[in-house]
Amino acid sequence: GNDLVHSGIEIRFNDNQTQSVECTMSLDKSKSRNLIRAIKNKYWYQMYVDDLPVWGMIGEYLPLTKQTAQHHHANLDNVLHENFAVDMMTGEKVKVFPHIFTHKAFSISFNGNRIIEVNLTSESPVLIVQQKSGDAPQSIKMTYSVNWIRTDIPFNRRFDRYLDFNFFEHQIHWLSATCEKQLHTYVSFQSKIKIRTMFALGNSFMLVIFLVGMVSLLLLRALKKDYEKIALQDEEYEKVVEETGWKKLHGDVFRAPDHLPLFSALIGTGYQLYTSCLLVILLAITGRLYDTRGTIATASVLTYAVTSLVAGYTSAQTFLEYSTKENTGWKLTMILTGLLFPIVVFAMCFFLNILSVVYNATNAISLLTFLSLFIYFLFLLKKKKKKK
Repeated sequence: GNDLVHSGIEIRFNDNQTQSVECTMSLDKSKSRNLIRAIKNKYWYQMYVDDLPVWGMIGEYLPLTKQTAQHHHANLDNVLHENFAVDMMTGEKVKVFPHIFTHKAFSISFNGNRIIEVNLTSESPVLIVQQKSGDAPQSIKMTYSVNWIRTDIPFNRRFDRYLDFNFFEHQIHWLSATCEKQLHTYVSFQSKIKIRTMFALGNSFMLVIFLVGMVSLLLLRALKKDYEKIALQDEEYEKVVEETGWKKLHGDVFRAPDHLPLFSALIGTGYQLYTSCLLVILLAITGRLYDTRGTIATASVLTYAVTSLVAGYTSAQTFLEYSTKENTGWKLTMILTGLLFPIVVFAMCFFLNILSVVYNATNAISLLTFLSLFIYFLFLLKKKKKKK
């Protein structure tokens, strides 16, 4: 699970900090084994500085020689079941060992009294000693440094870099000293991958257009034949040829479906979700939802509440198309329209939270909190009924 906790790192605005001690870890046999497993599975962490996210790797499998700083992490094709890796540039087999990055280098850009950009570089890898029973714990000192840089980027544009697709190709910054030839080879390799990806996407797009065109052509030909048969108005032909296809179903189009209240509530909820998603997308296009973290989630909840008018109107109109006002089923339709989607979401969150509790995840919510929310929801419903 993931949950926000205070890191304990003290950062002062516009105050460059040299290497400062964050904490000192003491690794026994159990902790070192868990840390090695996390590094082998490429665990990473996410931090927030003034609501701006940054990412960093816990560690990496690296050689013990001085070539550690000369290899970019993408050049080593790690084999998880062995302690060997293959250098993609030289083709040599290199023996690697688990290292933990012990230094966090923060580079923070600011404009006036506002933080605009935050970058994190993981440095100073230290070998993790695999502890045995009776060994003394390994002591590892974790440090950090902060460098402040002035920038001209305005505050309302600081989230634009997170909207760039190319940014997430390098969201984790690494300390490397790759030579020019190696860097050119690596860039060329990445360019070939991008070209192949674009070529595959183009082929898939053309294949979809071809299939849609073929299906449309077949449907148009079938409908054209049916219209020509109807236009003949030949009595003898009508006696001999039996109606087939969609003409047999024309009498069932306006027949009331089973479970009409539930059907109307589903239609209304669908229109509500469609409208709320469209409004959130339009608000996101304006660029006002990226100033602070969590604004999109708040906007989604508010737009869903506002578009409840759309759900009520659509479900009522759907119900009246197949029934009349004298039918008391409209009450059940309104109740289902208001409760259907929230109940489904609540049930899914409750089930996922039970799994989080079972696996001791950090983002697990206590059952008492869910119970209090449910009681509060019932209280609101009861209060609305009394007002009516």
